[in-house]
Amino acid sequence: VSTQSTGKKTEAQSVPQNFYIESSMGERSKLFKAWVEIGRVVLINFGPDEGKLCVIIDIIDQNRAFVDGPASGVNRQALNFKRISLTKLKLRVAKAARPGSIKKAWKEAEIDKKWAETSIGKKRALRAQRAKLTDFERFQARYAKSLRNKAIDREAHRLRKAEKPRSERQRKSGLRYKALIEKNSQKNSQKKSKIQSQ
Repeated sequence: VSTQSTGKKTEAQSVPQNFYIESSMGERSKLFKAWVEIGRVVLINFGPDEGKLCVIIDIIDQNRAFVDGPASGVNRQALNFKRISLTKLKLRVAKAARPGSIKKAWKEAEIDKKWAETSIGKKRALRAQRAKLTDFERFQARYAKSLRNKAIDREAHRLRKAEKPRSERQRKSGLRYKALIEKNSQKNSQKKSKIQSQ
């Protein structure tokens, strides 16, 4: 609230009651797409259930939320907001819903399928797949990656060279180099013919 000084005393100006709420909500809605709310699907990023999905069923205070994940194997518990990551997925469940209704809504919304199609889900699946590789399989993947990078570099160099116009000096030097190669090849062929004639 802005104030107006009158000597030693300060007098608050009259501001509409919903002014700050509307302006702040409008600004935040442009920045954020996922909100801490009942039904929001979250990813646990720390603790024994790390990597599992669950849903917020109640908000305890500004630091903790009450979550449950009967379909993913997460027990009903209170978690700090620092231990969860918000996703774009959401379920239509009531406050403090029962595990059965959460599991039913989870299956109807196909949360597991939608999560597997997201970029974060794909990255985590790829990371889990790489963690299961043996030493030889990791070597094969690294060698294949190096071959791919070399092929990309060769093609990029060829395209850059084709696009770059050759100067007159470069063209003459190329012609001299070709003439020198032809001269050397002729000398070598003459030497071979002399040796064979002897």
